[in-house]
Amino acid sequence: MDQDSELPENYVNTLYNSFKKLTVLHELIAGVGPLSKNKNNDDIYLFNQNNNEEIIAVSETLSSGFMTSAKVYKLVGKRDENLFIDYVDWEWNWRAKSKNLTTFVDTNLIINHMLGDGHKSIFIWKVGIPNPIRHYYQYRNSFILLKYSYVPFIWKLKRIIVNIVKLLIYVLFFDQKIKRFKYIYLGIKDFFMNKKGKL
Repeated sequence: MDQDSELPENYVNTLYNSFKKLTVLHELIAGVGPLSKNKNNDDIYLFNQNNNEEIIAVSETLSSGFMTSAKVYKLVGKRDENLFIDYVDWEWNWRAKSKNLTTFVDTNLIINHMLGDGHKSIFIWKVGIPNPIRHYYQYRNSFILLKYSYVPFIWKLKRIIVNIVKLLIYVLFFDQKIKRFKYIYLGIKDFFMNKKGKL
């Protein structure tokens, strides 16, 4: 759980029942989590549902409210503390997938969550507003993940483009421009210096 996540009533029992249903259908799963809703505007994070199934397979999901098993934890390993703090959950999901384990989301379970400090409208896009220090981890860790063979190629390609575009957006349209640029520069620099973990 993240410190800003809020669970609905009877959450654990519902999640556990979904987990049990999945383990009947699949011998071993990576785990199951909820949908995550922006507590300020009710937007659903990182989710495009193309069917009406209640429990769906996904390539990655947030760690808040996620349930897995001790057996899977031993097989996949713990969360990568070298990545503190961004993309830790996605990296774990991709690592589990490389071991033929599938991650699921129960679309009936929705937790309130807040990523960053809201969003800013830039032309036709909504861009998240992270705390400036998060730029350090986002840029450094995205470069680290480019080296991992099990991270999806399409994510790597998209992340390179997004990093370039967002750098321009942060410098042109956001507040604390110099501070944000300094953290981005430091994140990229520390990647090449092979510095990991908490700043």
